[in-house]
Amino acid sequence: HPCFDAAYFVECLANQVGPLVDPSHLRRLERAFLAGFGEPVDGPMFVLLRLRHLVCAYVSEARRGGVASLRTWPGLVAMRARLRRFVDILSLRTRARAA
Repeated sequence: HPCFDAAYFVECLANQVGPLVDPSHLRRLERAFLAGFGEPVDGPMFVLLRLRHLVCAYVSEARRGGVASLRTWPGLVAMRARLRRFVDILSLRTRARAA
């Protein structure tokens, strides 16, 4: 799908955490990237592809870090919180399209 790589890049940006990461810079970079992407982004497919990339990253990090670190590693904690929010985002978009 044409949005596959764009969703991967945006999701990689969203997974950046730490004391040196400025969320406002990441949002500006995301907007600039999507503005220069060159194709209209299919909203629902973009969200689903981002969800796919998030789940893959979460599973990969969980395997690498071991089950014991799942509760404490900041990256996994942030990914888990974002996974919970994706469910809400998808349900809101689905209801909006049905209306």
